[in-house]
Amino acid sequence: MKKIFTLVAAAVCAASMNAQTESYVSAPEGQLATEFASVVDENGVATNVGTTGRSVVNIATEHMTVEAVGSATPTEVVPGAVVDAEKHWYEAAEIVMGDITWKNANNKLDINDAEGTKLYFVAGQGNAYADIYAEEVYTDGEPTGVYRPAYTYIDYEGGETGLPKYGLYYKFTPSVSGSLKVQVWVNKGNRKTVIVKGSTGAPMKYGVDYQAEGYVNGQRANYDTPVIDPETGEPKVDNQGNIIYEQYQIFFTAEEMLERHNNACLDENGVDTKPFVIDAGNQAFWGWLTFDVEAGESYYVFQLSSQLGFGGYEFNFADGISELSTVATTAPAVRYNLAGQRVDSQYKGVVVENGKKYIVK
Repeated sequence: MKKIFTLVAAAVCAASMNAQTESYVSAPEGQLATEFASVVDENGVATNVGTTGRSVVNIATEHMTVEAVGSATPTEVVPGAVVDAEKHWYEAAEIVMGDITWKNANNKLDINDAEGTKLYFVAGQGNAYADIYAEEVYTDGEPTGVYRPAYTYIDYEGGETGLPKYGLYYKFTPSVSGSLKVQVWVNKGNRKTVIVKGSTGAPMKYGVDYQAEGYVNGQRANYDTPVIDPETGEPKVDNQGNIIYEQYQIFFTAEEMLERHNNACLDENGVDTKPFVIDAGNQAFWGWLTFDVEAGESYYVFQLSSQLGFGGYEFNFADGISELSTVATTAPAVRYNLAGQRVDSQYKGVVVENGKKYIVK
């Protein structure tokens, strides 16, 4: 059976309400959902690109609206005024963009599911650039008169806030408060996966404000069943004579994914050096991001130097009210020892809590 972890919303309803769930699938059975299929041609190229230079796909379930916004990659840039003479950067007086595409890609088999469920994704286009400049190409220290795009990104780790001007993102706006679970494909676990709250422009931090669960490419384990050679009917063996067993892709719970992250990203003082990186490895991740959402607030989900694959979402909320009457609560602190293992409140010694190291006596 597939193991599912869902973050509990940090709110208490004033009245007893039934928990409800609504969901959306962006690529059922490997085909683009109607919202995406209706805005592309036979090659997956967006036909709804307007004067903004973006392709906007609108999605809605009863209590959630979503904007999927794709942006093309620059193919040519015309220089304007000098911005940084040392870098040979100029203002981009004109930017020529390529096509924007929406396609089904990067599908993965969830073989921990007894039914062999496959995870399907929409692949959009565009990196989340803060700005684009024209950089003159120099050869052997001499200008060539040829210009290429140069990019900047918002420095979230350095405390900057806001939203990029370009790139692919998914904007979620709920009408009620609840817990949102977004199915994603991440090209490499060490790419920055960012969730930004629209009203403040502030990013959520992984392991503090949002969780991840799912699969990491290459992380597999053996079944008890050996691989049978069809010619001999005997178990296959490797070069050392060891039996080769059937394998399955390991599913990592939210706690296990965070442990992998902490082992790679916490420094000797217990400070998280990569608060927007899910796994820190150079392998693809596919699974789910879960975080609490507030009624009427917008949440932007994207990656800085790559594109986030989108498989859909599951929204859990309390039924029967359009505006939640809540009492704010503080989620219990999660502690880890220096080995990255989760510990309870009775643990004594050095612990890491919210990225900081403490000694509990």
